[in-house]
Amino acid sequence: MRCLLLLTLLPQLISGKVEVSQTFISSERVSMRFEIVTNDGNSTRNFNLFPGASRTSMIHQNVFDTAFNYSIQLFQPFTKQPLSDRIYRQVHFTSINQPWFNDTFTTGSGIVLSISTKIGCSPNYHGSQCEAFCDAHLAKAARKRCDVMGRLRCDIGWMGPHCGQAVDPRKCSCQNNGVCASSLIHNPELKANSTEQLICECANGYTGSRCEIPGFTQFQFTAPRPDACSVKDACLNGAQCFPNGPKVFCACSVGFIGEFCEISLTTTSTPSIEITATTSDYSMTIYSIVGIFIGVCIIIGCCKYKWTARREHALARGLVPEPYPMPEAKSMLLVDPKKVFTIEDSVKKVDEEEIRYTSAPRNNEYAVIQKQPPPPVPSVPVPSVPVTYSAYV
Repeated sequence: MRCLLLLTLLPQLISGKVEVSQTFISSERVSMRFEIVTNDGNSTRNFNLFPGASRTSMIHQNVFDTAFNYSIQLFQPFTKQPLSDRIYRQVHFTSINQPWFNDTFTTGSGIVLSISTKIGCSPNYHGSQCEAFCDAHLAKAARKRCDVMGRLRCDIGWMGPHCGQAVDPRKCSCQNNGVCASSLIHNPELKANSTEQLICECANGYTGSRCEIPGFTQFQFTAPRPDACSVKDACLNGAQCFPNGPKVFCACSVGFIGEFCEISLTTTSTPSIEITATTSDYSMTIYSIVGIFIGVCIIIGCCKYKWTARREHALARGLVPEPYPMPEAKSMLLVDPKKVFTIEDSVKKVDEEEIRYTSAPRNNEYAVIQKQPPPPVPSVPVPSVPVTYSAYV
């Protein structure tokens, strides 16, 4: 709710209530310094004007002022040298939304300058002096609209306390493109609204209860041309169409209701839906789907085959036993590892013992073995012979 209130007040915070539009047209390329004097203070703007090209400026004010004062001064676009003295102008306004005020003059340097000025209310502001605020976007969502006085009324073509009942333009008999609308004003501050009736809102240039008298109207409503009934299928199921400005009123035939007579009240016949499709389009669609499916299957199969081969290769590498290194034989004795007694050494020792036993001496062989050897012969020392060396030169 707070966000909605902020969006409602946002236009009031951004700009003023009164909007002054000005269009500038110059005969030569110049730079212009534009200065306005209002009740809110002074404001200066700089423009670049090109020959024959219009430049529009929007000025917002908080209070409606009958006199709009401004001044202009022209300069060279590159050197910024003044081309004329400052020119002061004043525009008088009698009411809001009055016609454009055109002012054309020639400066001392021969430049023709045309200025058109128009005053009106800023968006969502209404009234003789733009004092009433009414958000048109929020009103449109509730089938309502803001009139020129800022009052909340039913949208064109609707009536009722909640604007949910269609308006029959035949009850007004408006002429000269007049619009049949509800006169009920929706004011939440009032406990009971006024009596509702249908009135004719006339286009510009007509007045009267049925818009039959040429003149000025306060609503200033201009109906679009051609009327809304010229649109194709404005009313359905043989309904008769009656234009009411931008809206239409459909006089439905028997058995149909709705804003455009689109709802049928008969339930005996069941609507049939016929679906037609050309053979070529259907075949191309089927072929495309089958081709995409086959391509996806091929890609999945290739990936699966590749992953299976890698897995089998990994399993095969894991099943082949690798040579297990024999542990190094260790002995508890503090001996040289190279002289460790092994089984081969024991077998060899047994063989040597057996040979020794079988080859043992017999009978007198022991005496021979035990016979002492003769004493050793003393050795004679050999004299040493001196050795001479000769040197050859």
